[in-house]
Amino acid sequence: MVFDFRLGRGRDGPKQFLGQFEGILQTDGYAAYDQIGGTKMVHAPVWAHARRQFFEAVQLNPRDRSQLRLLRGWTNCLPSTPKLAAE
Repeated sequence: MVFDFRLGRGRDGPKQFLGQFEGILQTDGYAAYDQIGGTKMVHAPVWAHARRQFFEAVQLNPRDRSQLRLLRGWTNCLPSTPKLAAE
C-alpha cells in the first residue's frame, strides 16, 4: 500500500507517480485518475463513497432503511484493507 501526497489535484501528479503502473489502483474516482497508468491497471473505488450514497438515499426515502441494513451486513463480510495488506 502506497500513498502519494500532492498539493494540487491536477492530473500531472498521478501521471508522474503511476507512470505505466499495471496493478490495482484504489481511488475516490476523481477524474484526474482517468486515462493514466498502464493498459492492465484496474480502477477500484473506495467503499466510503458507495456507503455514503446509500445513507443519503435513506434520508430521502426512509422506507429504504432495510436496504441499508442489507448493505451493512454484506460489507461487514468483506476483509478489511489492513487484513488484505498483510496477506
